[in-house]
Amino acid sequence: ATPDVLQRATGFHVHRGVLASFRRKPLPAAAEVLAAARRVVVLEDVNNHTNLGAIFRGAAALGTDAVLLSPTCADPLYRRSVRVSMG
Repeated sequence: ATPDVLQRATGFHVHRGVLASFRRKPLPAAAEVLAAARRVVVLEDVNNHTNLGAIFRGAAALGTDAVLLSPTCADPLYRRSVRVSMG
């Protein structure tokens, strides 16, 4: 799509010209995630998308097997969280 169409559809400037849409898979049970994990990061009430992305980036750098979030955490797939996690 043109930059103008992408901006109208998303509400922000898509400077790289790429936009994706997906369906989220159902979340696995915590027991299922923990069964195969040795290093786990557990987050509770992390409401800042920037902080959440930074934690995911650090967890990946340290070889963490899983990250468990409480229901009150920010969305890890929110645009800002994803951008920071790629930092």
